[in-house]
Amino acid sequence: MQGEYTTMRNTKEELIKAGARLFHRCSFQGTGIADILKATNTPKGSFYHFFNSKEDFGLAVLDYHLENFQELTEKTLGEASMPPLQRIEVFLSFIKQGLVDSAFVCGCPFGSMAQEMSCLSEAMRTKLDASFTQMKLSLARCIAAGQAEKSVKPELDAEESASFIFSAMEGALILGKTAQSAEPVDVVIKMTRTMLLSA
Repeated sequence: MQGEYTTMRNTKEELIKAGARLFHRCSFQGTGIADILKATNTPKGSFYHFFNSKEDFGLAVLDYHLENFQELTEKTLGEASMPPLQRIEVFLSFIKQGLVDSAFVCGCPFGSMAQEMSCLSEAMRTKLDASFTQMKLSLARCIAAGQAEKSVKPELDAEESASFIFSAMEGALILGKTAQSAEPVDVVIKMTRTMLLSA
Protein backbone atom coordinates (compact mmCIF):
# COMPACT_ATOMS: atom_id res chain seq x y z
CA MET A 1 0.00 0.00 0.00
CA GLN A 2 2.84 2.35 0.91
CA GLY A 3 4.60 1.56 -2.38
CA GLU A 4 1.45 2.35 -4.35
CA TYR A 5 1.04 5.68 -2.54
CA THR A 6 4.68 6.60 -3.25
CA THR A 7 4.26 5.76 -6.94
CA MET A 8 1.13 7.92 -7.19
CA ARG A 9 2.87 10.81 -5.42
CA ASN A 10 5.88 10.51 -7.71
CA THR A 11 3.64 10.47 -10.79
CA LYS A 12 1.88 13.64 -9.64
CA GLU A 13 5.20 15.37 -8.96
CA GLU A 14 6.54 14.35 -12.37
CA LEU A 15 3.45 15.75 -14.08
CA ILE A 16 3.77 19.06 -12.23
CA LYS A 17 7.49 19.39 -12.96
CA ALA A 18 6.94 18.61 -16.64
CA GLY A 19 4.08 21.09 -16.79
CA ALA A 20 6.21 23.78 -15.14
CA ARG A 21 8.98 23.23 -17.68
CA LEU A 22 6.69 23.11 -20.73
CA PHE A 23 4.47 26.04 -19.71
CA HIS A 24 7.56 28.14 -19.09
CA ARG A 25 9.03 27.42 -22.50
CA CYS A 26 5.95 26.94 -24.65
CA SER A 27 3.21 28.84 -22.74
CA PHE A 28 0.16 27.50 -20.95
CA GLN A 29 -2.12 27.58 -23.97
CA GLY A 30 0.64 26.40 -26.29
CA THR A 31 1.07 23.22 -24.26
CA GLY A 32 -1.57 20.52 -24.46
CA ILE A 33 -2.26 17.84 -21.91
CA ALA A 34 -1.04 15.36 -24.51
CA ASP A 35 2.37 17.09 -24.48
CA ILE A 36 2.59 16.68 -20.71
CA LEU A 37 1.54 13.03 -20.87
CA LYS A 38 4.12 12.35 -23.59
CA ALA A 39 6.88 14.08 -21.62
CA THR A 40 6.15 11.94 -18.55
CA ASN A 41 5.01 8.75 -20.30
CA THR A 42 1.82 8.92 -18.24
CA PRO A 43 -1.60 7.57 -19.29
CA LYS A 44 -4.40 10.12 -19.66
CA GLY A 45 -6.45 8.56 -16.88
CA SER A 46 -3.66 9.22 -14.39
CA PHE A 47 -3.69 12.92 -15.19
CA TYR A 48 -7.39 13.23 -14.43
CA HIS A 49 -6.96 11.16 -11.30
CA PHE A 50 -4.87 14.02 -9.87
CA PHE A 51 -6.34 17.08 -11.62
CA ASN A 52 -9.92 17.97 -12.52
CA SER A 53 -8.92 20.16 -15.45
CA LYS A 54 -6.00 21.85 -17.15
CA GLU A 55 -6.76 24.97 -15.10
CA ASP A 56 -6.55 22.92 -11.90
CA PHE A 57 -3.23 21.57 -13.12
CA GLY A 58 -2.03 25.11 -13.89
CA LEU A 59 -2.78 26.15 -10.30
CA ALA A 60 -0.66 23.25 -9.03
CA VAL A 61 2.17 24.32 -11.32
CA LEU A 62 1.98 27.86 -9.89
CA ASP A 63 2.23 26.39 -6.37
CA TYR A 64 5.33 24.49 -7.48
CA HIS A 65 6.93 27.65 -8.88
CA LEU A 66 6.11 29.53 -5.68
CA GLU A 67 7.78 26.84 -3.57
CA ASN A 68 10.92 27.20 -5.71
CA PHE A 69 10.75 30.97 -5.41
CA GLN A 70 10.47 30.74 -1.63
CA GLU A 71 13.59 28.56 -1.55
CA LEU A 72 15.40 31.18 -3.64
CA THR A 73 14.37 34.04 -1.36
CA GLU A 74 15.42 32.08 1.73
CA LYS A 75 18.96 31.53 0.42
CA THR A 76 19.32 35.08 -0.95
CA LEU A 77 17.06 37.72 0.60
CA GLY A 78 16.88 35.78 3.86
CA GLU A 79 20.61 35.08 4.15
CA ALA A 80 21.48 36.98 7.33
CA SER A 81 25.22 36.48 6.87
CA MET A 82 25.18 38.93 3.93
CA PRO A 83 24.46 42.68 4.04
CA PRO A 84 20.91 43.43 2.79
CA LEU A 85 22.05 45.26 -0.37
CA GLN A 86 24.25 42.32 -1.32
CA ARG A 87 21.35 39.93 -0.71
CA ILE A 88 19.18 41.93 -3.12
CA GLU A 89 21.90 41.97 -5.79
CA VAL A 90 22.45 38.21 -5.42
CA PHE A 91 18.70 37.63 -5.64
CA LEU A 92 18.34 39.68 -8.82
CA SER A 93 21.45 38.03 -10.28
CA PHE A 94 19.91 34.58 -9.72
CA ILE A 95 16.88 35.70 -11.73
CA LYS A 96 19.14 37.08 -14.46
CA GLN A 97 21.04 33.78 -14.62
CA GLY A 98 17.81 31.89 -15.19
CA LEU A 99 17.15 34.03 -18.26
CA VAL A 100 20.69 33.51 -19.57
CA ASP A 101 20.67 29.76 -18.91
CA SER A 102 17.45 29.39 -20.92
CA ALA A 103 19.13 31.10 -23.90
CA PHE A 104 16.68 34.01 -23.39
CA VAL A 105 13.64 31.82 -23.94
CA CYS A 106 12.27 31.74 -20.38
CA GLY A 107 11.62 34.85 -18.33
CA CYS A 108 9.64 34.89 -15.10
CA PRO A 109 7.17 31.96 -14.99
CA PHE A 110 4.72 34.07 -12.99
CA GLY A 111 5.02 37.05 -15.33
CA SER A 112 4.57 34.90 -18.42
CA MET A 113 1.53 33.17 -16.94
CA ALA A 114 0.05 36.49 -15.80
CA GLN A 115 0.30 38.00 -19.28
CA GLU A 116 -1.31 34.95 -20.79
CA MET A 117 -3.96 33.90 -18.29
CA SER A 118 -5.00 36.81 -16.05
CA CYS A 119 -7.91 37.71 -18.33
CA LEU A 120 -8.88 34.09 -19.00
CA SER A 121 -8.90 32.44 -15.57
CA GLU A 122 -10.00 34.21 -12.41
CA ALA A 123 -8.61 31.40 -10.26
CA MET A 124 -5.18 31.72 -11.85
CA ARG A 125 -5.29 35.54 -11.73
CA THR A 126 -6.05 35.44 -8.01
CA LYS A 127 -3.24 32.98 -7.28
CA LEU A 128 -0.80 34.99 -9.39
CA ASP A 129 -1.76 38.21 -7.61
CA ALA A 130 -1.22 36.58 -4.20
CA SER A 131 2.11 35.17 -5.38
CA PHE A 132 3.32 38.56 -6.61
CA THR A 133 2.32 40.12 -3.28
CA GLN A 134 4.29 37.51 -1.36
CA MET A 135 7.36 38.04 -3.57
CA LYS A 136 7.27 41.81 -3.13
CA LEU A 137 6.95 41.47 0.65
CA SER A 138 10.08 39.28 0.77
CA LEU A 139 11.98 42.00 -1.06
CA ALA A 140 10.46 44.75 1.11
CA ARG A 141 11.61 42.99 4.29
CA CYS A 142 15.17 42.92 2.99
CA ILE A 143 15.02 46.62 2.08
CA ALA A 144 13.72 47.41 5.57
CA ALA A 145 16.61 45.41 7.06
CA GLY A 146 19.00 47.59 5.06
CA GLN A 147 17.31 50.70 6.39
CA ALA A 148 17.65 49.41 9.94
CA GLU A 149 21.41 49.09 9.51
CA LYS A 150 21.57 52.41 7.59
CA SER A 151 22.89 51.00 4.30
CA VAL A 152 19.60 51.81 2.51
CA LYS A 153 18.14 55.30 2.22
CA PRO A 154 15.81 55.82 5.21
CA GLU A 155 13.39 58.09 3.34
CA LEU A 156 12.32 55.30 0.96
CA ASP A 157 9.12 53.38 1.56
CA ALA A 158 10.27 49.74 1.68
CA GLU A 159 7.10 48.26 0.17
CA GLU A 160 6.85 50.86 -2.60
CA SER A 161 10.54 50.40 -3.42
CA ALA A 162 10.11 46.64 -3.55
CA SER A 163 7.11 47.01 -5.85
CA PHE A 164 9.10 49.32 -8.15
CA ILE A 165 12.11 46.98 -8.32
CA PHE A 166 9.91 43.96 -8.86
CA SER A 167 7.97 45.69 -11.65
CA ALA A 168 11.18 46.87 -13.29
CA MET A 169 12.63 43.37 -13.17
CA GLU A 170 9.51 41.84 -14.74
CA GLY A 171 9.73 44.37 -17.57
CA ALA A 172 13.46 43.77 -17.97
CA LEU A 173 12.91 40.03 -18.38
CA ILE A 174 10.45 40.69 -21.20
CA LEU A 175 12.89 43.09 -22.87
CA GLY A 176 15.72 40.62 -22.35
CA LYS A 177 13.78 37.86 -24.08
CA THR A 178 12.96 40.19 -26.96
CA ALA A 179 16.51 41.54 -27.36
CA GLN A 180 18.13 38.17 -26.58
CA SER A 181 20.31 40.02 -24.12
CA ALA A 182 20.83 40.32 -20.36
CA GLU A 183 21.47 44.06 -20.65
CA PRO A 184 17.95 45.18 -19.55
CA VAL A 185 18.32 43.09 -16.39
CA ASP A 186 21.82 44.43 -15.76
CA VAL A 187 20.42 47.95 -15.93
CA VAL A 188 17.77 47.13 -13.31
CA ILE A 189 20.39 45.61 -11.00
CA LYS A 190 22.62 48.68 -11.39
CA MET A 191 19.78 51.18 -10.89
CA THR A 192 18.43 49.26 -7.92
CA ARG A 193 21.71 49.76 -6.10
CA THR A 194 21.78 53.44 -7.07
CA MET A 195 18.22 53.91 -5.83
CA LEU A 196 18.70 52.13 -2.52
CA LEU A 197 22.27 52.93 -1.52
CA SER A 198 22.48 55.35 1.36
CA ALA A 199 25.01 58.17 0.99
